[in-house]
Amino acid sequence: MFLRKQQLAAATAVALALSAGGISAGAQDAAGEPVVVSQTVLDRLNAMQKTIDALHAKVEALEKEKAAAQQQPAPPTPANNPAQHAPAETAKPAAAPAIAEEKPAVDPYFKGFMRLWDSDTYLKFGGYVRVNLDVNDTKMADNTEFITSGIPVQGETNYGSGENVAFNGKASRIDFELRRKTDVGNLRIYYENDFFGGANNNYSYHFRQFYAQVGNLLGGQTSTTFTDDDIWPDIVDYQGPNSAAYVRQVQLRYTIPLLKKEESNLALSLAVEQPDSQIDATGAIAGAQSRNRQPDYVARLRYETNDWHVQLAGIARDLGYRDGNDNGQSVFGGGASLTAGTKVFGEDRIGVQLAGGYGIGRYFQDVSGLNADAALTAGGDLRPLPVLGAYATYTHQWSTRWRSSFTGGYLEVDNASGQAGSAFHRSAYASANVIWQPTKAFWVGAEILYGYNQHKDGRHGDAWQMQLSVNYDFVP
Repeated sequence: MFLRKQQLAAATAVALALSAGGISAGAQDAAGEPVVVSQTVLDRLNAMQKTIDALHAKVEALEKEKAAAQQQPAPPTPANNPAQHAPAETAKPAAAPAIAEEKPAVDPYFKGFMRLWDSDTYLKFGGYVRVNLDVNDTKMADNTEFITSGIPVQGETNYGSGENVAFNGKASRIDFELRRKTDVGNLRIYYENDFFGGANNNYSYHFRQFYAQVGNLLGGQTSTTFTDDDIWPDIVDYQGPNSAAYVRQVQLRYTIPLLKKEESNLALSLAVEQPDSQIDATGAIAGAQSRNRQPDYVARLRYETNDWHVQLAGIARDLGYRDGNDNGQSVFGGGASLTAGTKVFGEDRIGVQLAGGYGIGRYFQDVSGLNADAALTAGGDLRPLPVLGAYATYTHQWSTRWRSSFTGGYLEVDNASGQAGSAFHRSAYASANVIWQPTKAFWVGAEILYGYNQHKDGRHGDAWQMQLSVNYDFVP
């Protein structure tokens, strides 16, 4: 284009010189002698001038069209426009939906996903960086988590040990999500980890979730079907309420829609989940080890609307142990959980849980891992331990940027006569916070927590914690 413009300019200059004063019918040379030019030559020169003028006009028109095209974005094509195929967002991407979603795998309004090459699979990276400053008035079993069952009681080494400070970023998370539309339903694959694999300031990889969901069928590790992720408190501390029925484990879950209306849903979920008999018998029987003969069976009935939901879940378990001679016992365990959450006073929210049963201790935050499922009586019989846990949480939205949450919980295990005096008996938990969130991706929170821990023999202890957290999400 540049050469063509230069050539046109040169030709135009020659033509103008010839036509304007260089050659004419009555022109003279340098000596004053007349130059004779035929009318035919003049006619050809005039024709050339008109052609050059027309070419000039075409070049200017093309340049204007090019400038206008550069100011307008190129229209997307179906082959390279992920917005036409991006997956639908879920309300809580960190946990599997309680009721299987029926939104399409492609949604032109969903942001954050990117298309993988020329496939129909979309990928989204997520997570956050979080820094916590914890100040306790007592040195606990793990100073980076407020676990009330780890509060020292009378007679233990760290009872009344005084102030202890912990500064860490172990709560930081990394996750990714894959979406694809298939012939049998919408595929969702979710992965998540943090760095709570070690106690105190030991930063170790901690696997949290990895599952796949196609339509109504889910398989992999995620929150147990027995829990209710939607009432989890808006807290700063990592651990959460002592009495929350919450554990992540491998499972197969199928959800059956029973009722679907425009603003409400009713669904039944059935699951088989990873068993783990946590038996308090190792101290009384040499070589005793837990034995899992069947998976845990869980059923959940959930009704939800845009503003509130209620959920009833039940669980059945087979608990047992074997000693070094392959002798042992087995007992039945089972329980139920009733949860509900609702909006109040505009954007405020309330969540409540009441859960209990026999032999389901490991499903509660405070005693998971403490062999609180079953224990031996003084006569040597295996007994499933009765357990009861309840908590309530309230979140108040002070303004668009400020909010606070208040949470209280109570957990109690009815101990067997054969358990040691140091066995967990009951605990209480309370927390209050204020969170400032100036942007969608950034928030700062300050929280105060109180915990009480009591053993079977009556010895007890309590602790306070002040926590400050700064959080920045990768993808707002």
